[in-house]
Amino acid sequence: MEIRETASQHSMRSAFSRAVNDDLSGLSAAHGGIRRIVCECSRRMCTELLDVAAADYEAVRAHPTRLLVVPGHELADVQRVVSRTRFVAVVQEQQESFRMQSGATNRLHVDTGKRPRVLIVEDEPLICKLWAINLRSEGLAVLEAPDGLRGLARARSEQPDLVTTDVMLPGLDGFELAEALGQDENTCRIPLIFLSGRGEAAAAARAYGLGAVAYLSKSCDLRAAASLVAAVLGRFTRDEPELVA
Repeated sequence: MEIRETASQHSMRSAFSRAVNDDLSGLSAAHGGIRRIVCECSRRMCTELLDVAAADYEAVRAHPTRLLVVPGHELADVQRVVSRTRFVAVVQEQQESFRMQSGATNRLHVDTGKRPRVLIVEDEPLICKLWAINLRSEGLAVLEAPDGLRGLARARSEQPDLVTTDVMLPGLDGFELAEALGQDENTCRIPLIFLSGRGEAAAAARAYGLGAVAYLSKSCDLRAAASLVAAVLGRFTRDEPELVA
């Protein structure tokens, strides 16, 4: 049976992507007058990147119902194309309910009370944001820590349902974080997945030796990786841990 999503659900995803880009704009300046952003379409789990002139980005942001998308990603029934080039399209959201405000109010707030929580330990802000987008698209709540020490502290205080970590981190590296989590009786049963730029077999072997349930490369399809995380959370219980083949 085909499941059709409502126009409001599409608008919510577009609004979230726009909010992410506004967050990212504060993390890195435009280079050569060009800003790299995430496609703001409403397609589930879209993480395609766009290079947009900084002046064009600001001009679109002046309109609270306009979005920047990959050409072809617009929805004809709820979005009108305002302008289009080979690389980027500006669309007008037709839903009256779609409005984004500047500053702290332009974030979507999700009730995380009943959702599995994933702690991302990652020191690269862009990777962290993209990874979080994909995890949230699977219905997961996301916690973040920018280094190993704060990742360990947050794992102990927040007790997430799963932790993902890079290997190369300031403070504690990913391997040291895994060791510390495994030695603490309060965190030793939390599933751990490595998402790393180090693809050599020795690093993966060490991760599995420390109890990781998966070792993934940052160059992998993050959408598929997020689906794996959701699958692990669906199968993994604190009482009966199992490895992901």
